[in-house]
Amino acid sequence: MKPRLIDIIFLLNRECMFERNEICEKSNLTYQEFIIIDLLNINEIVSCNIIANRILLSVSRASRLIESLVKKGHLIREDDPDNRKYIKVYFSKKGKNIKKIIEEFKNKCEKKIVSKIESKDLGIIEKSVKILSEIIEY
Repeated sequence: MKPRLIDIIFLLNRECMFERNEICEKSNLTYQEFIIIDLLNINEIVSCNIIANRILLSVSRASRLIESLVKKGHLIREDDPDNRKYIKVYFSKKGKNIKKIIEEFKNKCEKKIVSKIESKDLGIIEKSVKILSEIIEY
């Protein structure tokens, strides 16, 4: 039986899942907290709304996750003196360290996958994955 596309996507996810879970466990992060850290750029300052949009969650749920990351020391949250409705969120030093660990993990995982692909096929695969990503982004 030919594997379905979703089965292939799940297999790729499983390929690196165990190490991701290990990072979460060592850093006391939930999977959604891991995703937030992963989606923020290292020196970026964003609002809760931007984070909610990136992780496709409600602003209320994103706020709770951000608050948890603030309590764990990974993010800093502060009011914007120029706009009372805007809350600035950015990495603490501890958060930047976790972000670097996540980037190293992603690079290692990508190398593991790419090392099994012939170079002539890599461009086709990258284009196909980009198309899938655009479809999934709603």
